[in-house]
Amino acid sequence: MLQISGLRVNYAKVQALHGVDIAVRKGEIAAIIGANGAGKTTTLNAVLRLVPWAAGEITFDGRSLKHLRSHQMIRVGLGTVLEGRQLFSDQSVEDNLLLGAYGLGRRSLAQVKENIERELKRFPILASRRRQLAGTLSGGEQQMLALARAMVADPKMLLLDEPTMGLAPVIIKEVVKTISDLRARGLTILWVEQMAYVALQIADRVYILENGRIVREGKGQELLNDSHVIEAYLGA
Repeated sequence: MLQISGLRVNYAKVQALHGVDIAVRKGEIAAIIGANGAGKTTTLNAVLRLVPWAAGEITFDGRSLKHLRSHQMIRVGLGTVLEGRQLFSDQSVEDNLLLGAYGLGRRSLAQVKENIERELKRFPILASRRRQLAGTLSGGEQQMLALARAMVADPKMLLLDEPTMGLAPVIIKEVVKTISDLRARGLTILWVEQMAYVALQIADRVYILENGRIVREGKGQELLNDSHVIEAYLGA
């Protein structure tokens, strides 16, 4: 569904990505793990056209993304949960969900409201806070809202950037369960994650990024037993 081929990204004179190749198949979770500064977020930002490419090609569902702009990604079917959640903190939970459908074009308001109710049912805690300002929610509730906002637009694929960042272990379990449930319903997911063990446990395919290069790839469960992965990312 998503094919990244030979992707290079530069920041001024610094090369951040060196010919990255990633393939995400329909209905799977593909994860990118790596240390801070490895190029994980840059890879997602390149897919979303938030940073320019120096070279390479990215296709989604058979369509090149090269000539699209960032705000058009929602129409081609890419949903996004950016690092730090990026909510509208001075708007209510319900208004944040409504804004998640912005850019869908001719989608009827009735359909959007139906989707919002579906997401509030998926996250009952948000339903009880639908009139509350997003900035007053806990970290876990904000992450749930960011996920729900992305899902309001019925994406074909979801891009997640560090969805477990800053969350308590019990909330991380809830977020990971939600990600697994979305995959079980047929959603394709590209997941950037620094907590390697969490991603390795449930991802169908994992790419390890170091200094802007893919150095390992394979099934998550297989890489849990890889000596390099254990030493570098699992603290053993």
